[in-house]
Amino acid sequence: MLEPDIIHVIPPYLLHTCLGLELERELALVDPTLAQYNFFPVQSSKYRFRTPTDIVRTPYAISEDPEINRIIMEKLHARFTAFGLLGSTPGQKLSNKELYELYEQLGKRLIGAYDTAAAKVGSGAEYVDAEDLEVALKATKGVPVKSIFNQKGLGEFRFEPGFGKEDSEVERRPLEELLAIANQQEENKFFFFPYLMIDNHKSFLSPLPMYWTSLSVSERQWTLEKKLNMSVGFEDGYSVLNFSTVAPLDDELDSHLALQARQYFNFISDKEVKERTGIFYYEVTVEQKTTKSIGDTTIIQINDESVSSGSCIVFSAGYSKRATRFTPPESSTSTPLCPYIDLQNILQKLLKYDCTSRSSPLDPELAKFLSGEPGVTLDGSVAVSFNNSCSYAPIKQNRDLSNGGWGRRLSHGARHHPGEPEISDLGIDIPFSTTCKIMPDTDKLYTSDVVGFGVNFIAKTLFITVNGIIVKVITDEEMKSGSPYKDSLFSHGTDPTSLYPTIGFQLSRSLILNKNHGFSETSVRTNFGQRNFKFDIDNYVQSFKASQDKEYQQSIGDAIESQITSDSPISNPKSLMGESAEEHVFLQYLIESYLSQKGYLDTLDAYKLDLADLASHVYKNGDSNGAGPLHKTKSDVLMRSQIHQHYEIRSQILKGDYDGACSLLQERFSSLPHFEECRFELALLSFLETVSKFTQTQPSEEPKPDKIAIIKEYRALKNDRMCSSHIMHSLETLLSAVFAEQRDEATWDEDTKIMQTRLEDALKLAEFINSMILGQDKVERDPRLESMVNETRKNISELAELKDDFFKLLNFDREYLN
Repeated sequence: MLEPDIIHVIPPYLLHTCLGLELERELALVDPTLAQYNFFPVQSSKYRFRTPTDIVRTPYAISEDPEINRIIMEKLHARFTAFGLLGSTPGQKLSNKELYELYEQLGKRLIGAYDTAAAKVGSGAEYVDAEDLEVALKATKGVPVKSIFNQKGLGEFRFEPGFGKEDSEVERRPLEELLAIANQQEENKFFFFPYLMIDNHKSFLSPLPMYWTSLSVSERQWTLEKKLNMSVGFEDGYSVLNFSTVAPLDDELDSHLALQARQYFNFISDKEVKERTGIFYYEVTVEQKTTKSIGDTTIIQINDESVSSGSCIVFSAGYSKRATRFTPPESSTSTPLCPYIDLQNILQKLLKYDCTSRSSPLDPELAKFLSGEPGVTLDGSVAVSFNNSCSYAPIKQNRDLSNGGWGRRLSHGARHHPGEPEISDLGIDIPFSTTCKIMPDTDKLYTSDVVGFGVNFIAKTLFITVNGIIVKVITDEEMKSGSPYKDSLFSHGTDPTSLYPTIGFQLSRSLILNKNHGFSETSVRTNFGQRNFKFDIDNYVQSFKASQDKEYQQSIGDAIESQITSDSPISNPKSLMGESAEEHVFLQYLIESYLSQKGYLDTLDAYKLDLADLASHVYKNGDSNGAGPLHKTKSDVLMRSQIHQHYEIRSQILKGDYDGACSLLQERFSSLPHFEECRFELALLSFLETVSKFTQTQPSEEPKPDKIAIIKEYRALKNDRMCSSHIMHSLETLLSAVFAEQRDEATWDEDTKIMQTRLEDALKLAEFINSMILGQDKVERDPRLESMVNETRKNISELAELKDDFFKLLNFDREYLN
């Protein structure tokens, strides 16, 4: 069966979960139609995922957000002035370039980075920043430091309310927090934010993993980037990690590879997988192409199957804890340190790393630790090795990683010494394989199996698939029993479990020995859920949900039965299920209020007719005892006269009579808080509707507008005080495209974007005006029914966040509202 040529925005199996509902609603705010279908064609011109080629760096800017960057620069100027670096007070004015260069030289010291790290060391903090650790230890000798550099807001001036100018929420934040925000928003070609791009605008960002990012530093990163041409990106919905050699490879690469033999090049996903996700799954496959001129040498090591049966590519994949245990060798410092690192913080440090400097941003021993084999010498991880074909390695903890043990533990040959705990003791029961295809030009193409790795946070299991078939389920108990320290991926104490998908591999040693270097390329292709999986993950999730729901319903039944059989005074068991006449009346009122406040008066009238018809069948004697569907005691609160007014405005907007809606708005609601903005938007919609009719090519009963009428409306908009320069520019571009003698189809969509988007958002404007009118009349803007639903969604989300397993796999809208 051919795979549909579509790309999913949200992994479809997650749409059955609480997180999936939240993402679906976020996407609906951006593009309701796309949210409804959740996919777009691979060759779509409207939708695509952002890639590193979209990154545009603003010169001499600390943040790519213009407003945040402006505020940071102002606060930097104030900070530098306070330290007397800009001459006499108030200090000379510097350009952004000069401020940026001064920050690069002195910024970290002046915002107290080293003193903060030193204070953490002295206070016994659990995690200390590795980059600042050595300096902090030397400066403090373990003693907490109080420094003027740590004073937040030093040199900053804030306006208090009532003094003419009030600072925005961003302006009130201290410099340190704004720099931290800018740091989190920083990107490079190996670490970027894969937004969903709609018409080339950043529109939606998923919090789920979407590509790999390297944990290598120093010469190792230089090898990958400069000599193996590493690139990261998306190809047809797959996350792709590419490498290629350039002929001939020089001796400098040989020397680096010789030093790095048997060490792993490890990658983790750009985002972590949090426990509230419930279930997460990804699939990975490796393709390597070689030429005969280099002796069929691959970039990633492939072992000879004739030497070791079942052996294949030296590649591992699995998961790693975000908080990973790391104990440096005792000789590196005399001060005992807490043995945890945070992989998220490691990624933030590597963002700023320039491999050409050859200087590591990490402690050397930490960098060495991160080059260990996943699941074996990389503590805090569980991974499957494609090479030894039938095993996985459980987590180890509290291991002595002194200098004497590093070489031994990074050596495959010395891994199972007598007396050393077994580290790979559970079989997968099926070998992984790598197929070799001879190409017509005698090149060879090696392709691994499609191997999948899933984590079930609720059942506390890992499951492994090969070519779409589950071959192993690893339980929490098995991980603990396989580890001498009784550790597992789910051993996080009281903190929520947080995991990173992980891969690692060794480079081929033949690249070092073979001097007849030619072309070779490798592609690690990963499906994080944007394409259909080989494995039927949707069936897995649904089956697990069904079994979980059965257990939940059984527990409820047992609880009710125990209450009934106990001495508790329950006279009517039906009351436990909430079946009462008053609740029917309350529900009727909720529905009527919702339809009224939203302006769905035709639907409200139809609803009341249906209720009347229902009542005629249910209560044939006409006596409902005050509890039937014809209960009308609260109809007065619906304020039908006022509702009819904004219903009329809403109807005119939806049928395109924007001038009529604007007249009604001016006549009846000119005192609205945002009246001028609404008036201008209606005038703009009227103009755009006129232009739209002018561009229509199909015959219509209405007379086609002429150019003079369009230009007249355009001039009226141009002179409107609410018309911004941005809108004016968009209108000028629109008219240039509309009045052009020959239409440029290539740029038509871009030039007419304001017409398309504004007309599509007419319903949002109607809802906004309705909300303003309700607020003015002191009516709750959100109907009570809608508030109850929103509150329920919020409660479910919070319960999922608080480790309530049942609610993690609950999509409230799909399973109850629909």
